[in-house]
Amino acid sequence: MSWERELQEHYRKKGMIEQGYERDEIDRFYSNVVLPAFEDIKTILSQFVNSVHIKRYAYKANLRFNEKEIRKSVFRVEVSLKGNEVVFPFELNDMYAFGSRVPVDRLDALDKGFIIFNFMEFFKLREQKIVEHRLANREIPKNYWKVKSKTSYGADL
Repeated sequence: MSWERELQEHYRKKGMIEQGYERDEIDRFYSNVVLPAFEDIKTILSQFVNSVHIKRYAYKANLRFNEKEIRKSVFRVEVSLKGNEVVFPFELNDMYAFGSRVPVDRLDALDKGFIIFNFMEFFKLREQKIVEHRLANREIPKNYWKVKSKTSYGADL
């Protein structure tokens, strides 16, 4: 096969089926499942944070919100470009994590509850990072060293 024909064949096949899912199946998944789940989450989050944004791309959707401790929290739902799976990567400030990967033969097997469940897993991890951040930035009490010096540590040495 010539290189010209090979390129044409590649894009013909890509147009028929994109990454294991048909294009209309991907669109239905985002329109009927992901975006409605994000809207439900946004409704609740908006009561507690100043800024919640939803953005849809061809193979992913982002839900982004900002708070004092973590100025940038981004939860994503992506249809994997490497096979039949959905991935849930996220960002906390400038840290990117791959999140969970779920093999799925049919996107219509997933529902809003599944998306919200994965968001809550992300949210719990995020809260854990906030606690770690608070502990790391905690000031040592001014009398800490005085209290330590009055103990018998090292007295027997």
